[in-house]
Amino acid sequence: MIKSIMYFVLQRLRFVVELLLLAGLSVSVVSADSSAAEVQHQGNSFFEAYYALEQIRVPVVGYRDETTVALPGYSDEYTGFDADPRDSRTADNLHMAFVYDNGTFFLEGRTDGGTIEAAGYHLRDTPSQLTSLIYKRSRKTYQPWIKEGYESINERGHDELFGIRSIRSFSHHQLSFELFKDVRREFGYEASISIGGYRQLGRFDVEGFAGLGYTSSGINNYYYGVSTEEASELAPAYTAGHALVPKAGVSVALPLSNRWVLKTSGALERFPGSMTNSPLVMGRVAYRLSTGLHFVFR
Repeated sequence: MIKSIMYFVLQRLRFVVELLLLAGLSVSVVSADSSAAEVQHQGNSFFEAYYALEQIRVPVVGYRDETTVALPGYSDEYTGFDADPRDSRTADNLHMAFVYDNGTFFLEGRTDGGTIEAAGYHLRDTPSQLTSLIYKRSRKTYQPWIKEGYESINERGHDELFGIRSIRSFSHHQLSFELFKDVRREFGYEASISIGGYRQLGRFDVEGFAGLGYTSSGINNYYYGVSTEEASELAPAYTAGHALVPKAGVSVALPLSNRWVLKTSGALERFPGSMTNSPLVMGRVAYRLSTGLHFVFR
């Protein structure tokens, strides 16, 4: 049993290392959106608006977040969209995001979702370390009941989590660790560790990260499990265990002026078997690619 667990973890770590090698991490790898944690560590508040063309793939039946149009596998009377969830979807969206940080307390939010995504208190803020207590709210929801054949499956709503995030800076890199407890349903924990950084290549600013996320069985089963009461011919009963999810991303920005930035970014996740074995999940890789014009006010 112990050998099996160690093999499972090593296989996931091997995937992350391969991503780091492919990205070259002298040009380290950042999520498709700006990293609010890095901005906080620089001691800045900002407001950002950007119009972006995006290619999105999340192969989960009924997936949507609070900022994008419906993805394949989601259908309602307004979109009439009911394609294969394994397909990607092209969308153009206007986004607005902000971070307010006074050195002690901070808020992160997005006005297109209409919510505060995170709020916190800095326990330690030095040039080499930032440690914060954080309350955060996820943006994802799943509405599988809208797709034909999945009508018996209830909606999976957003998470609310409380925990700690610690970022350690060295040279042009950052090592980040997070641990959060589900405080909305008390289903379990989420944790992640990642390495990221920044390089300037001529006029281009390159940021990135690669890491590993952990979700306990309670939270993972809430999103990807199917109870016996919900089971149907297309979605038989399934209990999802814990998940280790490798993640990576890169962002390349070209400043056009003090306020305007042209930015291209991408991020991906590789789902483990505890997710892909679910009848609600129809693929192993999720990604988001984005190219847009950003206006930043600090």
